[in-house]
Amino acid sequence: MSTTEQGTATRNRTGRLAGKVALITGAGGNFGETIVRRYLEEGARVVMVGRKRAKLEATLARVEQALGWGSREAMILPFDASDPGQARLGIETVVQELGRLDILVNNAGSTGPKQPLGNVPLTREEVEALRAAGANDTETVRDAIANLFGLTWNMCRAAAPHLKPGSSIVNVSTIFSRTRYYGRAPYVVPKAALNTFSRHLALELGPRGIRVNVVYPGPIESERIHGVFAAMDGLKKVAPGTTAKDFLGTMALSRDTGAAGMQPMFPSIDDVANTIVFLGADESRAFSAHGFEVTNGMNVWQESRSTLMSRPDLRTLDGDGTTVLVAAGDQIADALAIARVQAGVGAHVLLGLGSEEGVQAARAALARDGDGYDVDTDADGRGGRDRRIEPVLFDRSRAGTLHAVLSGSGARASETHGALHGAIVLPAYGAYRFRGALTEVSDTDVDNFLDRKSVV
Repeated sequence: MSTTEQGTATRNRTGRLAGKVALITGAGGNFGETIVRRYLEEGARVVMVGRKRAKLEATLARVEQALGWGSREAMILPFDASDPGQARLGIETVVQELGRLDILVNNAGSTGPKQPLGNVPLTREEVEALRAAGANDTETVRDAIANLFGLTWNMCRAAAPHLKPGSSIVNVSTIFSRTRYYGRAPYVVPKAALNTFSRHLALELGPRGIRVNVVYPGPIESERIHGVFAAMDGLKKVAPGTTAKDFLGTMALSRDTGAAGMQPMFPSIDDVANTIVFLGADESRAFSAHGFEVTNGMNVWQESRSTLMSRPDLRTLDGDGTTVLVAAGDQIADALAIARVQAGVGAHVLLGLGSEEGVQAARAALARDGDGYDVDTDADGRGGRDRRIEPVLFDRSRAGTLHAVLSGSGARASETHGALHGAIVLPAYGAYRFRGALTEVSDTDVDNFLDRKSVV
């Protein structure tokens, strides 16, 4: 770790963040650079965190050039926050050298695999196969979860014991965690988990006077976002410019573009950084457990309402001829209840359990209750006349079992009824896995959660 002593001018000591120490992860990226600059402009002492010292130093040099003065208040601290040990050591170093920590901005992340769901890589081998075919992906789904969600969790766990009343945690999500974003599920799904995590963290830390908020940036005007949208146009096989036009069409607010006058446009990176300044400042002391959209008024759903629940006349559904997968993990009782509803409207259900023991338990329950599964078998082993619910092995730790069910090669029902028509995915682990505080859960439990291992 080192502090930068370049230049002779000093920072603004009367700004909105004067006297505060702020740690910003992902400080070497585009978002991070702008946040660092705005926090220094507002008088904060800034700790710049990222994996690579050289990248952080180059970022700080650009920030100092933009400011016109060398900042004695910027500290470069390279470490990998996805490692809980490094996260704790980094936080302890900040508190030891600077005496306090007031603001934690969790901005770091990754882009994740950029593929339609059918091509999303689960293993390193699948990543390499995609690269051999011309893709530029470098991460598995697990990598994306660790970098987009696990990293933030680690930093919050490490920082929580050192935060005082009035402190602020700002978690940077994305508006795309609440809207369509074609081919980017490994990016938006961990961000959606981050949203929920942040709300629970706000409730956990609120009694200590610590506020937690989420920022939802929309598409940011840049060459990069236009490149992303162009790639999506290609994946969707639509005319160039379609994706960008569609998102612009959802924005309520037009802004002055200069010569072209008032036009719909994407927000700027400074718009996001200014929001993060506000959430770090004392002006936001009454805000916690909130989400702040920086989108120029994108029309985005807040929550969904089931038509089936609100329209009783539509509850008579016909599932005849369809095959539905219920991916249940170890939640046999809940899965059986859902499977019976699907079978009740005529669907054929593949009940995917995470273990052979679970498969046998489900078969026993269905045979005992006499609804949907016939334990008698004919000569070819295909079972009785009406097997509307078929327990099958669907173990997420064994990719072969997933492929067998999804492809139909190992599921008798899909061989009979063709491709799957839908899937209902239950949480892999029950809520009992994490009964304690989010900031106090063990490294082992977090690591197992992210690695898709059984928690012991």
